[in-house]
Amino acid sequence: MIRSAAIIACCLLIFRVACFGEERKAVGPLISREEFFASLDYSVPGLEAVQRQVQENDYEEAAQALLDYMRSRRTVKYFVNSWERTSPKPGYDTSKADDILNGIPHGMLVDWYPRFRFEGQIQWDASPFRDREWHWGLNRHDQWDILSQAYWGTGDEKYARRFVEELTDWIKTRPVVTDGTHNSSASWRTIEAGIRMSNSWPAAWQRFLTSPNFTPEANLLYLMSLVDHARHLERNPTGGNWLTMEMNGLLHVAVLFPEFKESVRWRAKALETLHGELDRQVYPDGMQFELSTGYHQVALDNFLRPARLCALNGIALPEGYLSRLERMYDAIMHLIKPSGFLPATNDSDAAIENVFGKGKWADGRRNLKDAAVRYNRSDLLFVATNGKEGTLPNETSHAFPYAGFYVMRQGWTIDSLYLVFDAGPFGAGHQHEDKLSFEAYAYGETLLFDPGRFSYADPVFHPYALSTA
Repeated sequence: MIRSAAIIACCLLIFRVACFGEERKAVGPLISREEFFASLDYSVPGLEAVQRQVQENDYEEAAQALLDYMRSRRTVKYFVNSWERTSPKPGYDTSKADDILNGIPHGMLVDWYPRFRFEGQIQWDASPFRDREWHWGLNRHDQWDILSQAYWGTGDEKYARRFVEELTDWIKTRPVVTDGTHNSSASWRTIEAGIRMSNSWPAAWQRFLTSPNFTPEANLLYLMSLVDHARHLERNPTGGNWLTMEMNGLLHVAVLFPEFKESVRWRAKALETLHGELDRQVYPDGMQFELSTGYHQVALDNFLRPARLCALNGIALPEGYLSRLERMYDAIMHLIKPSGFLPATNDSDAAIENVFGKGKWADGRRNLKDAAVRYNRSDLLFVATNGKEGTLPNETSHAFPYAGFYVMRQGWTIDSLYLVFDAGPFGAGHQHEDKLSFEAYAYGETLLFDPGRFSYADPVFHPYALSTA
């Protein structure tokens, strides 16, 4: 009886760890306070007060001086900036932010699953649905962007307090993984590290920067973790669309925080790598070499966002960067279905169009309007606006000689006939056994479609989606 009880207890413990994470330990960040202050470039104007306090070994006052400096700084720009805050908006929808206060996380990947509530503190390596995509999504910290938007929308400090609690908890309990297993961890895959650094972290920092609840200690922890992130990304580059996200994140740290001595090197590495990957990953016909329309747009976003950030801050791009990017938009324009969505080649998401009816990655129009302005392209504008603006593209049917996609279309109206045929190479990283497959669209509906990736975690249908007929 005792032995049986012990076995049951062990099984329950194993199940708990598998679903809800390991016991918590406060061991982060990796960089020490002293090392962090030594990593700053005190030749940057405005850091004199910080340097004086460091020289006197008064790190509390140094942290206060650093926060004061960051709050007054106007020399660096992000896509949202602390000094651009507007008055609270009556009736602002705080439903998702209030869920987060009650332990129910939200975010791009998290919201693909049923709602889940943490009882007590967040377990950052939890996997309540036995699908690691969920906790990888959790560790992209989209919920912090949501909290920060609610803070600006309402002015309510409860959202700032929650952010500081979660930020502090995550940094202290999720230190950098340094033993080479980071890309199988819940928190430190390089893809998540890159995404955090270019999206949720800088957005939340900008919106919460002037909150009285964003203390000198919270700001110091945040900046210390940025150094940990940048060094991690610099040391552990991978390839494919992951590499674009890693270098996008590294570039954001470097550009947004030139106060770090290493930022000059980080910026050079990120831009050089991204520039090289535009040639290595993108075929002459414009398709990204994974031959997934979904990951084509992921890579495009992570090539484009650095260009936009550099433009905001007066930083020159490598020669030819933007012209190489243009061909990726051409590929989208020629592949797009009359509905405005893209065919679900390789690991793409057919369900976004066919089940949810709308979606970020399958909608090919979302980037074309911006590109039409950037490149002065009236044909891109025509497709982006469903023909309301711009001029018709020069051709209807189009061949991709490198990607092996062949598109036949009747015209550019929503009820036009359309067929795309896959006769190309295997692709890289997100391949399916789909050669000679096709999608057919007519009279406003996709009639035959590629099922895409389904779910990476599904043991039955994901292999089925990958295989041939």
